[in-house]
Amino acid sequence: MHRALVLVMLGGCWSASTAPEPVQNVADPNVVEAVPPHSVWRGKYHCRQGITALELTLDVAESGAANALFVFGPHERNPEIPSGSYQMSGTVREDGPRLVVRLDPRAWIEQPENYVMVGLEARSDPARQKLVGRITESGCTAVELGRIR
Repeated sequence: MHRALVLVMLGGCWSASTAPEPVQNVADPNVVEAVPPHSVWRGKYHCRQGITALELTLDVAESGAANALFVFGPHERNPEIPSGSYQMSGTVREDGPRLVVRLDPRAWIEQPENYVMVGLEARSDPARQKLVGRITESGCTAVELGRIR
């Protein structure tokens, strides 16, 4: 009877030890990545219409000159927001380990009725995976984005 119990216990240990360990992909906060020439950021911002989903695509030249695509639309907490998009230009510069992003609106691609283009100013975290800042239009406040590419 003791042999059966030992075999069951060993069998359980054997199967547990063969399971692969989960791999965590955590950015090392001590490694500062160069300014990416192309990146995509996703998150939200707040303006008069309420919380709004945002996807920001940034293309940055070696000089720091930047072109961007600002694509906004409904957020899960504010599903009635219409979708829209426009082009932006500005700068992305390094400030120690952080990025400083300043973008001004340029031209509509898709303009919902009664919407205006807004500018953006934000700083990254030291790992350059998050952007936090403000929308520069009156009636707007915070913008929060996470890098997805």
